Amino acid sequence: MAGELEILKQLVPPPEEPVCPDGDWRAIEAQLGIEFPGDYKRFIADYGSGSLQSFLHIWNYLTLPAEQDPKEIIQQITAEYEYDQAAGYEIDFVAYPEPGGLIPFASTDDGNYLNWRTAGAPDDWSVVAYDCGSGQLICAESVGMVACLCRLVQQENPFGNAFCNVDSFSPPITYRP
Repeated sequence: MAGELEILKQLVPPPEEPVCPDGDWRAIEAQLGIEFPGDYKRFIADYGSGSLQSFLHIWNYLTLPAEQDPKEIIQQITAEYEYDQAAGYEIDFVAYPEPGGLIPFASTDDGNYLNWRTAGAPDDWSVVAYDCGSGQLICAESVGMVACLCRLVQQENPFGNAFCNVDSFSPPITYRP
């Protein structure tokens, strides 16, 4: 996992001055009743809040305003998945806070999301993409957050043809706070 972050840093240099790279992980984890994956915490420490190629926005749970309940934010997103399910799309997922429930960590400008499937130990969570255009949830089994980002910036889509057009990751690839 640390090796994947080093690869990502070679492909996409972190900002010289990351925005909100640290904070009280224990507090947000206690609020949610989870522990975040180590690669996510290391990513935030190096990159802070920001966006890849100005369209893939990585969420920094350390920066939520005190008046915002992170559980409500998660439920607002997963409500979209439930809506698609009710509309007849074949979406198989469990809502947070159930074991294996989805927790979003990134979004795109066009309404797609990247989520963790919270099954097992946090460092073993797989990434699940929500493709709003097709109403699909696609799991990249055994692919963590940083590994997923590495694949995307190398124009290898771990979700097949869904989630995003990897041509959007044409060099130079940037991460902007």
